[in-house]
Formats: sequence, structure tokens, C-alpha cells
Amino acid sequence: MGADDKSHEELVREVEALRRQVDALKVAARRYQAMVGNTALSVQVCDAAGRVVEVNQGFESCGSSASTWCVAT
Repeated sequence: MGADDKSHEELVREVEALRRQVDALKVAARRYQAMVGNTALSVQVCDAAGRVVEVNQGFESCGSSASTWCVAT
């Protein structure tokens, strides 16, 4: 079934579902930032290949900058 075959009501339901998902992701992102971004502990996030893709301020307070370690900066 293509987009042209969907009724207006189906499209409205899909958009509402997507908005709920976006809202849930925003909440999760705020929670993550509150836990990782505001801790004095050193935190680094690595991808599946083991490359550092994110560090927090605690990591940077140990004397290394994000640009030194992160491949995603």
C-alpha cells in the first residue's frame, strides 16, 4: 500500500505516532544528558568498532580534549 492509498485518518494516526516517538526520544536524550553530561566521572562512548564517539566534561577534566579522542567531533 503506497502513501496515495492511505486515508487521511491513517496518515493522521501515523503522524501522531511519530510525534509520540519523537517526544519519547527527547525525554530519553534529556535523561541521558542529565546522567552523563553532568557527572564528574569520566565517561566515553564507543561505537561497535571501538572508536570513541563521545566524551563528557568529566573525561575532558582529566586533561584530554574531545577532539583528541573522538572520531565524531
